[in-house]
Amino acid sequence: MKKKNPKISINDYNDKHEDKLGIFLHDKEILQGYNDDNGEQDYLFRYNVVLEDQDRVDHIINGHKYKELLEFRFKCNLKDYIKSIPNKWKDEDDDRDTIEFFDDDKIVKTAQKKKFNYLKKRLRRNYNDVVPEPVEYKATAWHQDDEFLVFTNDTAYAWAGPFVQDGKKGACMAVKKNREEFKFPVLDVRTGWWYTHIPYAAEKRIEELPIIKDEKKYPNVDHYVYSFSPEEKAKFFDEFFTLEEQHQIYKRFIRSHTDKESLECILPYRVYLCGNDDCSYTKWFATQEQADAEVLYLRKMQPLDMNRDIYDRGYIFTN
Repeated sequence: MKKKNPKISINDYNDKHEDKLGIFLHDKEILQGYNDDNGEQDYLFRYNVVLEDQDRVDHIINGHKYKELLEFRFKCNLKDYIKSIPNKWKDEDDDRDTIEFFDDDKIVKTAQKKKFNYLKKRLRRNYNDVVPEPVEYKATAWHQDDEFLVFTNDTAYAWAGPFVQDGKKGACMAVKKNREEFKFPVLDVRTGWWYTHIPYAAEKRIEELPIIKDEKKYPNVDHYVYSFSPEEKAKFFDEFFTLEEQHQIYKRFIRSHTDKESLECILPYRVYLCGNDDCSYTKWFATQEQADAEVLYLRKMQPLDMNRDIYDRGYIFTN
């Protein structure tokens, strides 16, 4: 299939759903108009690089967002980047012969041409329907049947040891189903607390119980707690721990179920990426179709950028 080559533009439009875009005085987050004559200053420029399409609505085409954030610092005088065009709309309410506006294209191509070209390539890869065939990782044991994804040379190091195949650096990917039936968990601290939630003083008292210290039926507190049924856990919680200890257990229990990973991992599908040294990132999805769409995105966007494609897109560190 022939690749499409849509027009790229630079946009500083923002709405309530976007981060602030525009030109700012560096370190002050003060939106700076180009008509303000402050001479040469250190500015922060923040733009959306977007695809232009006749059916585009807020840079969304066919249900997908096609934009990349371009952010950079540049020391300059904004007055040097003013562009004038004839006023074709001149009337009694606007008698100007020319209209002045800030030339965003010029400042970007002056200060960040290389990065701008990089983002253009990413946008066009994302937009085009051409999807590379999956590449199987050539493993003999670990990660056998996983797919190999290529990352850029300057971000592949973030895998704390990327896999290398055919001279390219990257990570392995697997799409997994967590469970056959989706259910929201029922959180009950009395039956759901665990060894790691127990305060230190209470743990030491448990170690002194005859069943551990004298009878040595269990080697440690962890194994002892693991032997409890839900009913036994609730009884032990009520009768052994003080109210203060119960409260501490409750807080640790709630925290362990409301961190970002715990909140996401209840969803039934996940895309799992890993390097070769205990480094993995995971993203969870409600449907198989959503997981499949993510896989297609990752294949299209190779070589992947760790910052833009993993950190900024909802992946969570899982190992």
